Amino acid sequence: RKISIGMCEGLDLSLYLTKIGTEFKKINPTAELEFDSVPVDILIDKFKQGYYSIILIFSNTIEFYKANGVINKININEFIETNKCVVFSKNNPLSGNKKLSLSDFGNQTLYCLKKEHVPQKVLTHSDLLAQYKINPKIQFLSSLDAITMALQMGEGYTISDNHERILNNKDIQYFNLKEKQSISIVSRESPPLLISQFL
Repeated sequence: RKISIGMCEGLDLSLYLTKIGTEFKKINPTAELEFDSVPVDILIDKFKQGYYSIILIFSNTIEFYKANGVINKININEFIETNKCVVFSKNNPLSGNKKLSLSDFGNQTLYCLKKEHVPQKVLTHSDLLAQYKINPKIQFLSSLDAITMALQMGEGYTISDNHERILNNKDIQYFNLKEKQSISIVSRESPPLLISQFL
């Protein structure tokens, strides 16, 4: 039996996926796990259509979709907790400074990933910006690759979490904020087996 697992584009959960695969094989030795990584809108659509058995997604994102009636009759189980972080290039004028704060980037462009059906308040981290009392110029880009290239040009930053694949780029650096963000495992109600049962 093939179990398809989808996750948000950009997440780097390789350490945890190894654990999932190992534990799952212990109780389902004949099952085959198949992983896929796609943008969040496609992830939700494919899950609704039954393409994925389970998805891994930011908790606040799936709660937003559920609250707005985009998806329902699901089980949501928190998987891991991550730190939000400020991501910027080694070419950034602030690179090399120690003890940086989000406030230090206030005059630089904040690059945000454009997502359909997600409110601008969420995409632009407006609560976080208000907390740090900054009002940056915001630029929406269509993909994580586009954000990475924009960062590599020098000025500018993005707000991410410390399990984003973008952090694996050798030209990118980051520092953690105290604010947390969780990632959830989502399955349909009454599934034959929840991976979260043995995590």
